[in-house]
Amino acid sequence: MHSKTAAPSRLTRPTGIKSGLWASIGAVVAVCFACVTAAPALATTYSITDLGNLGYPTARGAGINESGQVAGTSYLAQRVEYNVGCPPRHRPCFVHPEHPFLWSEGKITDLGTLGSGLFAEGTAINNVGEVAGFSNLKNGERHAFVFHNGKLTDLGATGRESRAFAINDSGVVAGSASIPGEGHTDAVIWTNGKLTDLGLLPGEGGIFTDASGINNSNEVVGSGDNKESMERAFLWRNGTMTDIGTLGGPQAAATAINNAGQVVGFAQTSTDADRGFIFQNGKMTDLGLEIFPNAISNGGVIVGQGGCGNAVILSGGVCSNLQNLIPANSGYELQKAVGVNNKGQVLVEAHTTTTFQNHALVLNPN
Repeated sequence: MHSKTAAPSRLTRPTGIKSGLWASIGAVVAVCFACVTAAPALATTYSITDLGNLGYPTARGAGINESGQVAGTSYLAQRVEYNVGCPPRHRPCFVHPEHPFLWSEGKITDLGTLGSGLFAEGTAINNVGEVAGFSNLKNGERHAFVFHNGKLTDLGATGRESRAFAINDSGVVAGSASIPGEGHTDAVIWTNGKLTDLGLLPGEGGIFTDASGINNSNEVVGSGDNKESMERAFLWRNGTMTDIGTLGGPQAAATAINNAGQVVGFAQTSTDADRGFIFQNGKMTDLGLEIFPNAISNGGVIVGQGGCGNAVILSGGVCSNLQNLIPANSGYELQKAVGVNNKGQVLVEAHTTTTFQNHALVLNPN
């Protein structure tokens, strides 16, 4: 049993562009991308598809598959009474319920929530169109779910918190779940509804691990804390979890893995600078940029934020600011890129330049 209760010191995950980015990017990235093979050329420009919303004019995307289907989250138009955290003098308080969505062929579909919960998120989608995520129940518990065959299936168990963040084409779901009686949260996978605990970082005395990506070989990546409460990136393969190291500093986090086994994330250097990395063939390579990768395609194209803009794409040794590749009068300010497929479609989060409301956009290469 782990009695450690102090909250781990986790890497700061970005919400916008980082300051102090390097100006001389091209030559550096050309060197570090020698390890990324089969990356298609970048599109010259992109057209924009706004995915819409579920009634209230804000939405965010989470994942895109090879058919261009998207999973994400949006708010409903109606307002409902919700007094949790609302001071008595301000009651009644009202909120817009938050639901996961599936966007396909121009149509956005509300996937609902588990039970009578008000809040749920769609976090990932596979090439079959199945969506993973998590939902609050009426009793306040948060459970992982998978959407398939037209309905949500609860992957959780009573009295146990869980969340899902990735799903592969076989329907294996990766995420995290609380461990009853142990006082910690572990990375897990669900296979046909059966939970497998991936455990904590081996021999490092931490209190959490969390899965963020899975590929079709059931290889899982994510992060967890060590005995010094530092966050470390892991790769789980064939039943074994491995700390894949850092770039010389104390912390790292893995965010995604593709079917070629390439892992991306961000790590600290010996000077505590945050850098994007790619890990393959047992080696972590510095991408040479203060970038935070969110996804990698099966062809090795990386998208994320920072490095050369807010929402960026890295391919063939080039970092490109996606804002410069959409129409100048689009009315959108791109915030970060969160998904990419082998067709070159990029899923981004953006806000409008007039209302500043969040929108989920698919950028289609011209």
